[in-house]
Amino acid sequence: MPGRRVRKDVARDVKKPDFVEPVKPADKPEIAVKKAPLRELAASITLSALSAKKLIDMELSKIRKEYEKDEFLRNFPLPGFEISEMELELNFAVDEVKDGGEVIVSFDEEKLSKLSGAISKMKMKIVGKSLQQFETIDGQKIVK
Repeated sequence: MPGRRVRKDVARDVKKPDFVEPVKPADKPEIAVKKAPLRELAASITLSALSAKKLIDMELSKIRKEYEKDEFLRNFPLPGFEISEMELELNFAVDEVKDGGEVIVSFDEEKLSKLSGAISKMKMKIVGKSLQQFETIDGQKIVK
């Protein structure tokens, strides 16, 4: 529309989040880990999801502060979302079962392609849950 002006303080440059770092080329080729204990694999995936949630919350906190400071932005609802659940399917071959029941799994693509009939599948669903903190009469904190 002719004659329409855009406020300079509204037109902002989109900045890269602080936690994003450029990918650097490796000096030496890395040896890919192609087997691991199943419990460590599952724990690593869960902790990665938790870490992603934390990064999102940290960025949302920064954005909330920007909205509070800005006369124009404070008129809009705060952007936000939550990761309520994540579902994935892991394909692996059981490589070894150690004494005590620890299961070592292989996720080597070449090995899995040769063992197509013996591949194990595990569906993993991670559901978000908020922790609640309580304080007893004697001042002890309980996280549930």
